Amino acid sequence: MAWYDSNWSYRIPVTIDSTKVSADLTDFPVYVDLSDLGTDFFSNVKTDGSDIRVTKDDGTTEVPREVVAIDTGSSTGELHFKADGTLSSSTDTIFYIYYGNASATEPAVTATYGRNNVWVDYDNVYHLNEEPTSATAIIDSTGNYDSTVIDGTMTASDLVAVQVGNGLDFDGSNDRIRAGSSNILNNITCQAWARYDGGSQGLFFAQDGQGTNNRKWYMQATSSAFYVNVFESSSPLVRKNYNVATSANTLQMYHFTYTVDTLKLYINGSLTTPTKTFDPTLTSLENTTIDTSIGTNLASNWWDGVIDEARISSVVRSDDWISTEYNNQNSPSTFYSAGAQETYTPSATFIPRVTSVL
Repeated sequence: MAWYDSNWSYRIPVTIDSTKVSADLTDFPVYVDLSDLGTDFFSNVKTDGSDIRVTKDDGTTEVPREVVAIDTGSSTGELHFKADGTLSSSTDTIFYIYYGNASATEPAVTATYGRNNVWVDYDNVYHLNEEPTSATAIIDSTGNYDSTVIDGTMTASDLVAVQVGNGLDFDGSNDRIRAGSSNILNNITCQAWARYDGGSQGLFFAQDGQGTNNRKWYMQATSSAFYVNVFESSSPLVRKNYNVATSANTLQMYHFTYTVDTLKLYINGSLTTPTKTFDPTLTSLENTTIDTSIGTNLASNWWDGVIDEARISSVVRSDDWISTEYNNQNSPSTFYSAGAQETYTPSATFIPRVTSVL
């Protein structure tokens, strides 16, 4: 089989199990727990992962990738790549992870195969894998919002191992991440992994300032229920409240999707039936540019617990997309299988032997 580039000495095949893909999906971002790639990988990859490249099954067609974190000493790391084209639900799909080029450099985030292009139709993606040691440490992997600000007293010790690499532990008092002012009005998917550790309630992901004409939506949990509140564009604002009983004191994946006339809730990849609804007829979210906030809204209801992988899509993700995301992030080692390291071998070139000169 063809080889991506002879400057890359090694590759590992990663085979996506089609039974874990709920339907054929286009441009799906695949999460790879780098610890699944084994000791050969960590012995030969660069310590910063800048030599990691990903191709399709032909071995040469490159796809965008993001190395969120890598630690070759502890053999851990977090990689995401775009399954460019169709990720099949009927046939296993193979990708190759290349590495072992000491001269390679990290692609620009805006490059064709760089970080930003992994995230098709995402408006915000926060892996929350950075140490919150400076006010602007948290990165939006889409590149749309570079003005993230950390409030409160977060320290390096608040970066903890969670479901997808690392996440952040919020103190329920004053910890908050203020992100860009996304202004999606009609089609949206919001998601995060969250675990609630205490208090009566908390908001873990929101665009809500608790002021007149300053509210769009928020995701909230108590120890026994998950809530979504959206605010319809009207005067005065009308709140639409949906909730479902759950155990929020365990780390779970929460989603809501919204489009005109439809609001859905998902927990751990499954569509749920709300236990409480106020007027399910929806038209448009409130047209405000309030900042996105992680760990509270912009006024109160501080989150005590862990948050990971907070994302906003500018499209309504399908049931199949959401369940496949859960399959991938909840149990990456069963979503794919990693093969043995393969080594580049130059093709032999035949040179005729000269035996005499006439």
